[in-house]
Amino acid sequence: MIVLIAALVLILKIKYSGNGKFYDDNFSVSQTRAFKGVFAIYVVFHHLCTYLADFFPSFYAFKYIGFLMVGGFFMISGYGLMYGVKNKQNYLKGFFRNRVMSILVPYYIINLFYLYANKISGILTKEYIIGSVFGFNLWYVMAITILYIAFYFSFKLFGNKNGVKVIYLSTVSYITIMYILYKFFNCHSLGFWWYNSAICFAIGILYCNFKEKTDTFLKKHYIPLLLVSVIVIIPTYYHTSLHFNDGLISVLLAEILCSVAFSILVLLMSMKFKIGNPVLNFCGDISLELYLSHALFIFALRSNISVFGITINITNNLLYLVLILAGSLAFSYVVHWVSKFILKYIKK
Repeated sequence: MIVLIAALVLILKIKYSGNGKFYDDNFSVSQTRAFKGVFAIYVVFHHLCTYLADFFPSFYAFKYIGFLMVGGFFMISGYGLMYGVKNKQNYLKGFFRNRVMSILVPYYIINLFYLYANKISGILTKEYIIGSVFGFNLWYVMAITILYIAFYFSFKLFGNKNGVKVIYLSTVSYITIMYILYKFFNCHSLGFWWYNSAICFAIGILYCNFKEKTDTFLKKHYIPLLLVSVIVIIPTYYHTSLHFNDGLISVLLAEILCSVAFSILVLLMSMKFKIGNPVLNFCGDISLELYLSHALFIFALRSNISVFGITINITNNLLYLVLILAGSLAFSYVVHWVSKFILKYIKK
């Protein structure tokens, strides 16, 4: 049932370009908005697998897709930043205020609720508080912020032409450094999820920078590239699923290769199909907040915490699922608008 719902949400109101035709606005704002909605929904299902797959087996379909969905977020982020540099005058002016703060403001709002939930459940520690300041408890915030800062200095210091080369090198350096910290300095909290799909950030930048030439190439070799992407994804994804928790270098390499192939597949599919419907558009608008907040409801609704004298522990699995989805969506929507108000004030 969950797989069916996920598929229906994706294909509702989908449009096909027709045989031999392609959409040239495949990475427009409306399309990337819908893609972010897809990635956010599937990340939520991915995390729910751990808690509900034994009761709703269809969740197992999402067990290992998390890194691919995050790769999609990375790619869209890289594309958006590069588009801004290429098409908006003085884009880097106020970059931290306009771009970085748009990530940090919703994060710190949501983080307050994580701190409160941990406090009333009796598991809040100084280490957790310190780590949360830097985004360790919600790792994506720290990872994307690092890449955003690297992007800013790459283009600020080296200009548009050389900045592209520097950000490629910076992305690879980020992956390498994080792996070294994990493997050789016992930083076990820096697992593969921190960097196994970060290469997609550079792919988004690369695609935007050479979009016209890349689109021409993709159209000319569409079918072969589609087949190659699928052929690469199947064995690398399978290897990842078999050794997901083993910490093997072969798994990391497989995940990186799988992420690259998935990114190409997304680009290819976006040229033939237009997605977008009220559900995807809504989730796309609040994708960051939804990505960051749903784990709060997964934890809080089945933790025996007491709020206003009421002990919360949802034992019915269907009710637990419905409340997680409804609560996450409603909470994310509120945080989204509060963040917009604060960001508007900061920009002034």
